[in-house]
Amino acid sequence: MKKYILWVLLLNSLLLSACKKNNTATAIEEVAVEEVAVTEIELPEETPSSSKMYDAQEAPTEEPVATSVENENMFAKKIIKTANIKYQVVNLQAEKTKLLTQTNTLKGFVVSEIADATYNHPQIEFQLNIPSDNFDSFINSLEKDVTYFDLKEIKREDVTRDYVDVATRLKNQRALENRYLELLKQAKNVTEILEIEDKLNQIRVEIEISENRLKLYDRQVRYSTVTLTIFKELPYAKAPDRTFMFKTKNAIVGGFENFVESLIDILYLWPFFLIILILGLWFWIKYKKYKKKQTNYN
Repeated sequence: MKKYILWVLLLNSLLLSACKKNNTATAIEEVAVEEVAVTEIELPEETPSSSKMYDAQEAPTEEPVATSVENENMFAKKIIKTANIKYQVVNLQAEKTKLLTQTNTLKGFVVSEIADATYNHPQIEFQLNIPSDNFDSFINSLEKDVTYFDLKEIKREDVTRDYVDVATRLKNQRALENRYLELLKQAKNVTEILEIEDKLNQIRVEIEISENRLKLYDRQVRYSTVTLTIFKELPYAKAPDRTFMFKTKNAIVGGFENFVESLIDILYLWPFFLIILILGLWFWIKYKKYKKKQTNYN
C-alpha cells in the first residue's frame, strides 16, 4: 500500500513538471511570434495626395466670428442719430419755407411731407434726412428760434459693435466662398459639382444679406433722420346768436329751401304722373261714352 501511494506521488510530480515546461515553451513561442509580428509588419507612412477629392464630411466651414476691442478700433465710431420734434408756430407756410431752406443749406433733403388740415389744429409733418455732420447745427438752430417744444426727443445709438460683427462675418463668408470655388475646380463628377454649387448659393445669399445690412448701417450713420411736426392753434368759432329774429329768419329760409328741394324731388316722379294722367283721360272718355249711350237709350 505504501509503495502504491509513493508511485502515485511520483507520477503527479512528473506530470506537473511536464506541464510547467509546456507552459514555459508556449509563452516563449507567443513572445517570439509577437516579436516577429512587430518586426515583420511595418506600416507605410501616409503621403499627402496631390489632388484630393471633395468629401462632404470634410467640407470647409466658416471660421467663428471673433469680436474684440482691437477689431472695433479698426473702424470709426458708427453712431445713428435720430430726432423727433414738435412745436407750435404762428404761420405754417412761413415756417415751412424756413425749414426747407435750412434743410437745403445743410445739404439734406425731405423724405416725406404730410399736411393735416384738422379744424382748429392744422399741422404739417416732415421727415428730413440731415447729414450727420450737420445734425447738431440743425438742432441748435431750432433751439435758438423756438421758445417752447411740445416734444423734443433726440437719440444717439452706437452700432459700432454690430457693424464690426457683420463686417467680420462678411470677410469670413467671402473666404469660405473662395475655398468652395477651389473645391469646385477639383470636383470629379456631377454629384460633387451640384453639392458644391448648392453650398456656394447658400453662402452667396448670406454674403448679400451681410452686404445689405452694412449698406443700411452706412446710410443711417451718414444721414440722421429728423421727424419734425409744426402746428398752429386756431381760436374756436363764435357760437351763433340765438335770438327770436335769428330763429325766424332761419325758419323762413329753411322752409323755402325745403319746399324747393321737395319740388325737385316731385319732378323726378313725372313718369308716374304722366301714366296716371293718361289712365285718367281714358277712364273719363269711357265714362262720357257710357253716359251718352244711356241718354240716347232713354
